[in-house]
Amino acid sequence: MRNQMIIFLAFVSVAVLVNAMIILFTYRAFASMTTKISDSIREMGGAPQVREWVKTMKAASERAVEVTETTKVRLELSGPRLEEMQSILGYGLAKVDVRFEKFCDLVRGQARHAQSAITRPTQRLGAAATGFLEVLAVMGYPENGDGATSRQKR
Repeated sequence: MRNQMIIFLAFVSVAVLVNAMIILFTYRAFASMTTKISDSIREMGGAPQVREWVKTMKAASERAVEVTETTKVRLELSGPRLEEMQSILGYGLAKVDVRFEKFCDLVRGQARHAQSAITRPTQRLGAAATGFLEVLAVMGYPENGDGATSRQKR
């Protein structure tokens, strides 16, 4: 039991020493970082160029706030006019859409008419040719030209 107690105390001591070292190194790191930051701020704070730059940035940000407020007010005042224009333009677009649909329907009808004007005679001619070939087949003429030659018979 005594050996177990000694081993336990040894582990606890090692853990306490490791934690103490971590805290010490962290403290040193933060201390050096704080010193560097403080030195940089002291150097920048005293320079007249930095002060002038800060004043310029302040003036620019104040001007940006003014412009934003002015724009906000103008948009609020022009809101009803924008809604009216949107409704007028929406109605106009709907009228144009209806006219375009009518035009497309007219073009489709004309295309069907032209297609039928071209295909009807062709279909009739094909039907007539088929009927003529059937008449020839009934009369006994070969359909595929089995007796055909490229030379004239004498």
